[in-house]
Amino acid sequence: MRNLNFGPMQAPFPSRMVSMAENRVHQPDAFNAFVVLFRYAESQSQKDMAEKSLDFDPAAMIVALRKLYNTNSAQQPCYLTAPRLLSGLEQILAQTGQESLLSQLEVRENLQIIGLLLDTILSDTAIPIGIAQFYQKLQIPLFIAAFADPSLLEGKSHPARELLNQLALLALAANPNGDIDNMELLNSLEQALGIINIETAGQSEIFYDALNALAKLTTGLLKSFAMRLDRVVDTCEGGHRLERARLLVGREIDTRLGGKTVPKILLDLLNVGWQQLLVLTFLRQGNDNNDWRKEWNVIDCLIGQSDNKITYSPSQVLELKKLILERLHSIGSEPSITNRLADEFEKHLINAGGIYKPDYVNVPPADTDREEREALLRSRLQGFNVGDWLKFASTRNVWLPLRLTWIGQEPTRYVFVNQKGVKSLELDTVQFVQLLDEKRASRIESLEQLPIVERSAKTLLYTLRERMR
Repeated sequence: MRNLNFGPMQAPFPSRMVSMAENRVHQPDAFNAFVVLFRYAESQSQKDMAEKSLDFDPAAMIVALRKLYNTNSAQQPCYLTAPRLLSGLEQILAQTGQESLLSQLEVRENLQIIGLLLDTILSDTAIPIGIAQFYQKLQIPLFIAAFADPSLLEGKSHPARELLNQLALLALAANPNGDIDNMELLNSLEQALGIINIETAGQSEIFYDALNALAKLTTGLLKSFAMRLDRVVDTCEGGHRLERARLLVGREIDTRLGGKTVPKILLDLLNVGWQQLLVLTFLRQGNDNNDWRKEWNVIDCLIGQSDNKITYSPSQVLELKKLILERLHSIGSEPSITNRLADEFEKHLINAGGIYKPDYVNVPPADTDREEREALLRSRLQGFNVGDWLKFASTRNVWLPLRLTWIGQEPTRYVFVNQKGVKSLELDTVQFVQLLDEKRASRIESLEQLPIVERSAKTLLYTLRERMR
């Protein structure tokens, strides 16, 4: 029995929660692959032993597990580590002279497979503390079920395995502290799983009953999750239209002013509200309309006059001045500032006899290298798509699973939601790449497409293969 040890098989950071049952795609059966490989590894390690393992009576192990549960049921936590489990079983079996059962290969394998699976699920940070306690309560019933029904470990499907997958979906109901604070939901969950106990765990029908009850709870949570995703996308798209308008206007200004010496009044006009006006016009009408052209003409007039390329008649100047006053008043600019700027604009364009001496400022050239750098960084992120799940390290070095839910272009934005579908993080290209380079973000298995049992089994398979090399 010395070979039975759950600890070493655990991966340092297994992949995450939550199987979105309605959206699953076909996946290889990692759990059965793990069971087959694990049994092979165990049989190879025992093939040189002189004493062969004999057939055993599973009923004796079930009785021992029930006694162990009753002995520890009053203790907290109720989840038994491998040493405590083995020690307790040894003592109970020794009372009836059956301690040799623990030397049987199939007994050791069954205990280890269920133990490793639960350990890996519980070490998954996508499983909040409020859900973890229900996995812990299922520990002994699952051991009993594995001995009572070989299909739990050998078959392609078993209600107990699907129950573990469905239970992970309850993370959608957890609050930021990982607890379920909806008492009605919590009571329903306890009732659904309460029918599985040490007396009923040997009956697969009981797991079906619990699974059906659990599915009624998760259906509403999945629909709410999908609705929250839609709201996040709608909000992002609305906000991104404003960002795109600001970016386009900013580029146009850089094209016209960058690297030039321009009248200071031009920058004052842009800062007091003209740049905002251009953004609003683009949002409302786009960039192919008379209002858009008229508003840019005001800027071009100041640039052209300062280059001594264009002269304006008094009537033209008055018309432009009127346009400035109307448009700035329409967006709520301070009237006194608007009037002063309009007067200075008029003096600058007429400037009869050169009496008016305007101030000029140098505008730095547009940073074209920045766009090239960002384009290079964006190419590194092309492999990330909406629906991908990543883990992020928080300030307390706690890893959080987040779903990439929306990607905006020009400017590039990456928006992530948590397991409940609530927006939790927004990154630009530079920030995203920096987190990846610092190893504070990395891709993980999809929490929507791969059930918790399969994800945990893939982790166990990887660890087992590494150990067998």
